[in-house]
Amino acid sequence: MKKILSLLVAVALLLAAMPAVLAKEKNPTKTPVKKVKATVKPKTTKKNASPKATARKMKITATPKPKPSPTPTIEPRLFEEEIPDEIELETVAEKTSIKHVKGMDRMVNDATIYHPELSKMDESIRRYNEALDALAPHIPTFFYYAESSRSHPAQKEFPEDSEKYLYIKERLHADQVDHLKYSTFEQFCQYFYSTDHHWNFRGSYQGYLDVLRMLKGPGEVPLQPKETKVFPVIFYGSYCRNTKQYISQECFAVYLFENDLQLQVYVNDKRKANYDNEGNYLKGRFSTKLNVSHYGSYYGGLHAITEIENGSVEKGSLLVFTDSFCLPLEKLLAHHYSRVVFVILEYYERDLGKACSIKELVDRYQTDQILILANPSLFYREEMILP
Repeated sequence: MKKILSLLVAVALLLAAMPAVLAKEKNPTKTPVKKVKATVKPKTTKKNASPKATARKMKITATPKPKPSPTPTIEPRLFEEEIPDEIELETVAEKTSIKHVKGMDRMVNDATIYHPELSKMDESIRRYNEALDALAPHIPTFFYYAESSRSHPAQKEFPEDSEKYLYIKERLHADQVDHLKYSTFEQFCQYFYSTDHHWNFRGSYQGYLDVLRMLKGPGEVPLQPKETKVFPVIFYGSYCRNTKQYISQECFAVYLFENDLQLQVYVNDKRKANYDNEGNYLKGRFSTKLNVSHYGSYYGGLHAITEIENGSVEKGSLLVFTDSFCLPLEKLLAHHYSRVVFVILEYYERDLGKACSIKELVDRYQTDQILILANPSLFYREEMILP
Protein backbone atom coordinates (compact mmCIF):
# COMPACT_ATOMS: atom_id res chain seq x y z
CA MET A 1 0.00 0.00 0.00
CA LYS A 2 2.87 2.36 0.87
CA LYS A 3 4.54 1.64 -2.50
CA ILE A 4 1.38 2.50 -4.41
CA LEU A 5 1.02 5.74 -2.45
CA SER A 6 4.66 6.76 -3.15
CA LEU A 7 4.20 6.06 -6.84
CA LEU A 8 1.08 8.25 -7.01
CA VAL A 9 2.91 11.14 -5.27
CA ALA A 10 5.79 10.91 -7.77
CA VAL A 11 3.39 10.97 -10.72
CA ALA A 12 1.62 14.01 -9.27
CA LEU A 13 4.90 15.93 -8.86
CA LEU A 14 5.92 15.04 -12.41
CA LEU A 15 2.64 16.31 -13.84
CA ALA A 16 2.99 19.56 -11.87
CA ALA A 17 6.46 20.22 -13.31
CA MET A 18 5.55 19.49 -16.92
CA PRO A 19 4.25 23.02 -17.90
CA ALA A 20 7.50 24.70 -16.79
CA VAL A 21 9.63 22.20 -18.71
CA LEU A 22 7.52 22.62 -21.82
CA ALA A 23 7.73 26.42 -21.58
CA LYS A 24 11.53 26.32 -21.25
CA GLU A 25 11.85 24.11 -24.30
CA LYS A 26 9.53 26.39 -26.25
CA ASN A 27 11.51 29.54 -25.29
CA PRO A 28 15.05 28.43 -24.45
CA THR A 29 17.45 30.97 -22.90
CA LYS A 30 19.94 32.25 -25.52
CA THR A 31 23.56 32.04 -24.57
CA PRO A 32 25.45 35.18 -25.81
CA VAL A 33 27.88 34.30 -28.59
CA LYS A 34 30.95 36.41 -29.31
CA LYS A 35 30.96 37.58 -32.87
CA VAL A 36 34.08 36.57 -34.80
CA LYS A 37 35.08 38.41 -37.96
CA ALA A 38 35.44 35.86 -40.69
CA THR A 39 38.60 36.06 -42.75
CA VAL A 40 37.90 35.19 -46.35
CA LYS A 41 40.89 34.10 -48.33
CA PRO A 42 40.72 35.13 -51.96
CA LYS A 43 40.77 32.38 -54.46
CA THR A 44 44.18 31.63 -55.84
CA THR A 45 44.57 33.23 -59.26
CA LYS A 46 46.80 32.24 -62.07
CA LYS A 47 50.31 33.56 -62.03
CA ASN A 48 49.78 35.82 -65.00
CA ALA A 49 46.26 36.90 -64.16
CA SER A 50 45.77 40.62 -64.59
CA PRO A 51 44.93 42.81 -61.54
CA LYS A 52 41.56 43.58 -63.11
CA ALA A 53 40.70 39.87 -63.45
CA THR A 54 41.76 39.20 -59.85
CA ALA A 55 39.64 42.08 -58.59
CA ARG A 56 36.66 40.73 -60.56
CA LYS A 57 36.92 37.25 -58.98
CA MET A 58 37.21 38.75 -55.50
CA LYS A 59 34.21 41.00 -56.22
CA ILE A 60 36.15 44.15 -55.31
CA THR A 61 34.68 47.39 -56.61
CA ALA A 62 37.38 49.95 -57.48
CA THR A 63 36.82 53.53 -56.38
CA PRO A 64 36.23 55.63 -59.51
CA LYS A 65 38.89 58.27 -60.23
CA PRO A 66 37.70 61.88 -60.11
CA LYS A 67 37.29 63.45 -63.54
CA PRO A 68 39.90 66.11 -64.36
CA SER A 69 38.73 69.69 -64.53
CA PRO A 70 38.04 70.72 -68.13
CA THR A 71 40.63 72.98 -69.78
CA PRO A 72 39.17 76.45 -70.26
CA THR A 73 38.16 77.06 -73.86
CA ILE A 74 40.29 79.77 -75.47
CA GLU A 75 39.09 81.57 -78.55
CA PRO A 76 41.91 81.53 -81.13
CA ARG A 77 42.45 85.14 -82.16
CA LEU A 78 45.35 87.24 -83.36
CA PHE A 79 46.89 89.34 -80.63
CA GLU A 80 46.33 93.07 -81.09
CA GLU A 81 47.76 95.89 -79.02
CA GLU A 82 47.23 99.58 -78.52
CA ILE A 83 50.47 101.49 -78.11
CA PRO A 84 50.28 104.06 -75.26
CA ASP A 85 51.36 107.64 -75.87
CA GLU A 86 54.27 107.22 -73.47
CA ILE A 87 56.29 104.04 -73.00
CA GLU A 88 56.74 103.51 -69.27
CA LEU A 89 58.30 100.47 -67.64
CA GLU A 90 57.57 99.00 -64.22
CA THR A 91 59.41 96.31 -62.26
CA VAL A 92 58.06 92.78 -62.61
CA ALA A 93 60.43 90.97 -60.26
CA GLU A 94 63.41 92.04 -58.19
CA LYS A 95 66.96 91.48 -59.45
CA THR A 96 65.91 91.14 -63.09
CA SER A 97 66.07 93.38 -66.13
CA ILE A 98 62.64 92.17 -67.32
CA LYS A 99 60.04 94.94 -67.12
CA HIS A 100 56.33 95.31 -67.78
CA VAL A 101 55.15 97.98 -70.23
CA LYS A 102 52.44 99.98 -68.45
CA GLY A 103 49.06 99.86 -70.15
CA MET A 104 50.00 96.79 -72.25
CA ASP A 105 50.09 93.01 -71.87
CA ARG A 106 53.75 93.14 -72.90
CA MET A 107 57.08 92.58 -71.20
CA VAL A 108 60.54 93.63 -72.39
CA ASN A 109 64.12 93.28 -71.30
CA ASP A 110 65.22 96.73 -70.20
CA ALA A 111 68.17 97.49 -72.46
CA THR A 112 69.49 100.13 -70.06
CA ILE A 113 70.19 97.25 -67.62
CA TYR A 114 70.81 94.34 -70.00
CA HIS A 115 73.60 96.12 -71.85
CA PRO A 116 77.01 94.40 -71.80
CA GLU A 117 80.00 96.35 -73.00
CA LEU A 118 80.41 96.26 -76.77
CA SER A 119 84.05 95.22 -76.38
CA LYS A 120 82.85 91.90 -74.89
CA MET A 121 81.98 90.85 -78.43
CA ASP A 122 85.54 91.34 -79.67
CA GLU A 123 86.80 87.83 -78.85
CA SER A 124 83.90 86.12 -80.60
CA ILE A 125 84.28 88.33 -83.69
CA ARG A 126 88.06 87.71 -83.75
CA ARG A 127 87.61 83.93 -83.73
CA TYR A 128 85.10 84.03 -86.58
CA ASN A 129 87.44 86.24 -88.60
CA GLU A 130 90.40 83.91 -88.10
CA ALA A 131 88.40 80.84 -89.14
CA LEU A 132 86.82 82.55 -92.16
CA ASP A 133 90.09 84.08 -93.38
CA ALA A 134 91.79 80.67 -93.22
CA LEU A 135 89.38 79.10 -95.72
CA ALA A 136 90.87 78.48 -99.14
CA PRO A 137 89.32 79.06 -101.52
CA HIS A 138 87.28 81.87 -100.03
CA ILE A 139 83.70 80.99 -99.13
CA PRO A 140 81.19 83.86 -99.53
CA THR A 141 80.05 84.79 -96.02
CA PHE A 142 76.88 86.65 -95.01
CA PHE A 143 75.77 88.10 -91.69
CA TYR A 144 72.15 88.75 -90.64
CA TYR A 145 71.36 90.35 -87.31
CA ALA A 146 68.00 90.21 -85.48
CA GLU A 147 67.88 92.71 -82.65
CA SER A 148 65.37 91.78 -79.93
CA SER A 149 64.08 93.63 -76.87
CA ARG A 150 67.24 92.55 -75.09
CA SER A 151 69.07 95.37 -76.86
CA HIS A 152 66.62 97.96 -78.14
CA PRO A 153 65.39 100.55 -75.67
CA ALA A 154 61.65 100.53 -74.94
CA GLN A 155 60.76 103.94 -76.33
CA LYS A 156 58.52 105.31 -79.06
CA GLU A 157 61.36 105.70 -81.59
CA PHE A 158 64.98 104.64 -81.86
CA PRO A 159 67.70 104.36 -84.52
CA GLU A 160 67.07 101.69 -87.17
CA ASP A 161 70.73 100.68 -87.07
CA SER A 162 71.45 99.78 -83.47
CA GLU A 163 74.79 100.40 -81.80
CA LYS A 164 75.49 96.66 -81.53
CA TYR A 165 74.66 96.00 -85.18
CA LEU A 166 77.01 98.76 -86.37
CA TYR A 167 79.76 97.52 -84.05
CA ILE A 168 79.61 93.97 -85.47
CA LYS A 169 79.14 95.16 -89.05
CA GLU A 170 82.35 97.18 -88.92
CA ARG A 171 84.46 94.33 -87.50
CA LEU A 172 83.15 91.02 -88.84
CA HIS A 173 84.75 89.80 -92.10
CA ALA A 174 81.53 89.22 -94.02
CA ASP A 175 80.87 89.86 -97.71
CA GLN A 176 77.34 91.16 -97.07
CA VAL A 177 75.45 92.16 -93.94
CA ASP A 178 71.85 93.01 -93.19
CA HIS A 179 69.47 93.15 -90.24
CA LEU A 180 65.82 93.16 -89.21
CA LYS A 181 64.75 96.78 -89.61
CA TYR A 182 62.40 98.65 -87.33
CA SER A 183 62.66 102.07 -85.72
CA THR A 184 59.46 102.47 -83.68
CA PHE A 185 58.02 100.62 -80.73
CA GLU A 186 54.90 99.88 -82.79
CA GLN A 187 56.99 98.12 -85.47
CA PHE A 188 58.85 96.23 -82.77
CA CYS A 189 55.53 94.94 -81.35
CA GLN A 190 54.54 93.68 -84.81
CA TYR A 191 57.72 91.58 -85.08
CA PHE A 192 58.14 90.14 -81.57
CA TYR A 193 56.08 88.12 -79.10
CA SER A 194 54.48 90.09 -76.27
CA THR A 195 56.28 88.17 -73.48
CA ASP A 196 59.16 86.42 -75.26
CA HIS A 197 62.52 87.57 -76.66
CA HIS A 198 62.08 85.67 -79.96
CA TRP A 199 60.61 87.08 -83.14
CA ASN A 200 57.05 86.00 -83.94
CA PHE A 201 55.74 84.65 -87.26
CA ARG A 202 55.76 88.13 -88.85
CA GLY A 203 59.27 88.97 -87.70
CA SER A 204 60.76 85.60 -88.68
CA TYR A 205 59.12 85.75 -92.12
CA GLN A 206 60.56 89.22 -92.70
CA GLY A 207 63.94 87.82 -91.65
CA TYR A 208 63.54 84.99 -94.19
CA LEU A 209 62.79 87.51 -96.97
CA ASP A 210 65.83 89.62 -96.05
CA VAL A 211 68.17 86.62 -95.81
CA LEU A 212 66.96 85.08 -99.08
CA ARG A 213 67.43 88.33 -100.97
CA MET A 214 70.94 88.70 -99.52
CA LEU A 215 71.95 85.10 -100.33
CA LYS A 216 70.25 84.59 -103.69
CA GLY A 217 69.59 88.05 -105.04
CA PRO A 218 66.29 89.77 -105.88
CA GLY A 219 65.43 87.22 -108.58
CA GLU A 220 64.84 84.34 -106.15
CA VAL A 221 61.12 83.76 -105.57
CA PRO A 222 60.30 83.39 -101.84
CA LEU A 223 57.64 81.13 -100.39
CA GLN A 224 54.34 82.86 -99.71
CA PRO A 225 52.21 82.10 -96.62
CA LYS A 226 48.97 80.36 -97.52
CA GLU A 227 47.34 80.87 -94.13
CA THR A 228 47.79 82.44 -90.71
CA LYS A 229 47.06 79.72 -88.15
CA VAL A 230 46.10 80.79 -84.61
CA PHE A 231 46.04 78.04 -81.98
CA PRO A 232 43.66 78.07 -79.00
CA VAL A 233 46.44 78.29 -76.42
CA ILE A 234 48.09 81.25 -74.70
CA PHE A 235 51.82 81.58 -75.28
CA TYR A 236 53.55 82.50 -72.02
CA GLY A 237 56.98 83.51 -73.25
CA SER A 238 60.43 83.45 -71.66
CA TYR A 239 59.81 86.68 -69.72
CA CYS A 240 56.69 85.17 -68.09
CA ARG A 241 58.42 81.89 -67.30
CA ASN A 242 61.52 83.59 -65.87
CA THR A 243 59.57 85.90 -63.56
CA LYS A 244 56.57 83.60 -62.82
CA GLN A 245 54.32 86.50 -63.89
CA TYR A 246 51.87 84.98 -66.38
CA ILE A 247 50.27 88.10 -67.84
CA SER A 248 50.24 87.12 -71.52
CA GLN A 249 47.02 87.37 -73.54
CA GLU A 250 48.65 86.27 -76.81
CA CYS A 251 47.56 83.09 -78.60
CA PHE A 252 50.35 81.20 -80.33
CA ALA A 253 50.20 81.83 -84.09
CA VAL A 254 52.22 80.80 -87.18
CA TYR A 255 52.25 81.14 -90.95
CA LEU A 256 51.48 77.96 -92.88
CA PHE A 257 53.18 77.26 -96.22
CA GLU A 258 52.71 74.78 -99.04
CA ASN A 259 54.85 71.80 -98.13
CA ASP A 260 55.00 69.51 -101.15
CA LEU A 261 58.70 68.67 -100.82
CA GLN A 262 60.15 65.49 -99.38
CA LEU A 263 62.88 66.89 -97.16
CA GLN A 264 65.43 64.54 -95.58
CA VAL A 265 66.32 65.75 -92.08
CA TYR A 266 69.29 64.61 -89.99
CA VAL A 267 69.84 65.71 -86.39
CA ASN A 268 73.39 65.12 -85.13
CA ASP A 269 73.91 62.70 -88.05
CA LYS A 270 70.78 60.65 -87.28
CA ARG A 271 67.81 60.51 -89.64
CA LYS A 272 64.67 62.15 -88.25
CA ALA A 273 61.25 61.53 -89.80
CA ASN A 274 59.66 64.52 -88.06
CA TYR A 275 61.98 66.92 -86.34
CA ASP A 276 59.32 69.53 -85.53
CA ASN A 277 55.77 69.36 -84.16
CA GLU A 278 53.83 71.19 -86.86
CA GLY A 279 51.72 68.10 -87.62
CA ASN A 280 50.84 67.53 -83.96
CA TYR A 281 49.85 71.15 -83.45
CA LEU A 282 47.60 71.11 -86.51
CA LYS A 283 45.86 68.04 -85.04
CA GLY A 284 45.33 69.83 -81.72
CA ARG A 285 48.05 67.86 -79.93
CA PHE A 286 49.88 70.45 -77.84
CA SER A 287 50.35 71.23 -74.17
CA THR A 288 48.37 73.94 -72.38
CA LYS A 289 50.77 74.14 -69.42
CA LEU A 290 52.06 77.56 -68.43
CA ASN A 291 55.76 76.65 -68.63
CA VAL A 292 55.76 75.37 -72.23
CA SER A 293 57.66 77.31 -74.90
CA HIS A 294 55.41 76.87 -77.92
CA TYR A 295 58.04 78.59 -80.06
CA GLY A 296 60.56 75.81 -79.40
CA SER A 297 57.96 73.03 -79.25
CA TYR A 298 56.32 73.87 -82.61
CA TYR A 299 59.44 74.58 -84.67
CA GLY A 300 61.60 71.82 -83.17
CA GLY A 301 64.28 71.58 -80.52
CA LEU A 302 67.81 72.95 -80.57
CA HIS A 303 70.65 70.65 -81.60
CA ALA A 304 74.33 70.88 -82.42
CA ILE A 305 73.76 70.10 -86.13
CA THR A 306 70.51 69.99 -88.09
CA GLU A 307 71.02 69.00 -91.74
CA ILE A 308 68.17 69.28 -94.26
CA GLU A 309 68.49 67.81 -97.76
CA ASN A 310 66.16 68.80 -100.59
CA GLY A 311 66.23 66.42 -103.56
CA SER A 312 64.23 68.77 -105.78
CA VAL A 313 67.08 71.32 -105.91
CA GLU A 314 70.16 70.30 -107.88
CA LYS A 315 72.85 72.33 -106.17
CA GLY A 316 73.70 74.74 -103.39
CA SER A 317 75.03 73.97 -99.90
CA LEU A 318 74.52 76.55 -97.15
CA LEU A 319 76.23 76.39 -93.74
CA VAL A 320 74.51 78.47 -91.02
CA PHE A 321 75.97 79.40 -87.63
CA THR A 322 73.07 80.48 -85.51
CA ASP A 323 71.00 80.27 -82.32
CA SER A 324 67.33 79.70 -81.50
CA PHE A 325 66.28 82.51 -83.87
CA CYS A 326 66.90 80.14 -86.79
CA LEU A 327 64.09 77.70 -85.95
CA PRO A 328 61.26 79.27 -88.04
CA LEU A 329 63.65 79.72 -91.01
CA GLU A 330 65.04 76.20 -91.25
CA LYS A 331 62.47 74.59 -93.55
CA LEU A 332 61.93 77.85 -95.47
CA LEU A 333 65.60 78.18 -96.45
CA ALA A 334 65.75 74.45 -97.23
CA HIS A 335 63.42 75.05 -100.19
CA HIS A 336 66.19 76.99 -101.96
CA TYR A 337 69.21 74.67 -101.49
CA SER A 338 70.06 71.04 -102.01
CA ARG A 339 71.51 71.04 -98.49
CA VAL A 340 71.30 73.43 -95.53
CA VAL A 341 73.23 72.74 -92.33
CA PHE A 342 72.40 74.65 -89.13
CA VAL A 343 75.06 74.70 -86.40
CA ILE A 344 74.38 75.83 -82.81
CA LEU A 345 77.69 76.15 -80.97
CA GLU A 346 76.03 76.06 -77.54
CA TYR A 347 75.26 72.34 -77.98
CA TYR A 348 78.11 71.27 -80.27
CA GLU A 349 80.58 69.83 -77.79
CA ARG A 350 77.80 68.51 -75.55
CA ASP A 351 76.09 66.56 -78.36
CA LEU A 352 79.09 65.57 -80.48
CA GLY A 353 81.88 65.36 -77.93
CA LYS A 354 84.31 67.57 -79.84
CA ALA A 355 85.05 71.20 -80.59
CA CYS A 356 83.56 72.83 -83.66
CA SER A 357 85.77 73.57 -86.68
CA ILE A 358 84.46 75.72 -89.53
CA LYS A 359 86.98 74.23 -91.96
CA GLU A 360 85.95 70.65 -91.15
CA LEU A 361 82.27 71.50 -91.64
CA VAL A 362 82.95 73.31 -94.92
CA ASP A 363 84.89 70.32 -96.27
CA ARG A 364 82.36 67.76 -95.05
CA TYR A 365 79.27 69.46 -96.46
CA GLN A 366 80.94 70.98 -99.55
CA THR A 367 79.73 74.40 -98.51
CA ASP A 368 79.09 77.10 -101.12
CA GLN A 369 77.96 79.85 -98.74
CA ILE A 370 78.22 80.63 -95.02
CA LEU A 371 75.54 82.54 -93.10
CA ILE A 372 75.89 83.86 -89.56
CA LEU A 373 72.34 84.49 -88.35
CA ALA A 374 72.04 85.70 -84.80
CA ASN A 375 70.82 88.01 -82.11
CA PRO A 376 73.36 89.63 -79.72
CA SER A 377 73.74 86.53 -77.51
CA LEU A 378 75.72 84.72 -80.23
CA PHE A 379 78.61 87.13 -79.61
CA TYR A 380 78.23 87.65 -75.86
CA ARG A 381 77.57 84.29 -74.25
CA GLU A 382 80.69 82.24 -73.61
CA GLU A 383 79.09 78.91 -74.61
CA MET A 384 78.16 80.39 -77.99
CA ILE A 385 81.66 81.59 -78.91
CA LEU A 386 83.54 79.72 -81.62
CA PRO A 387 86.40 77.59 -80.15
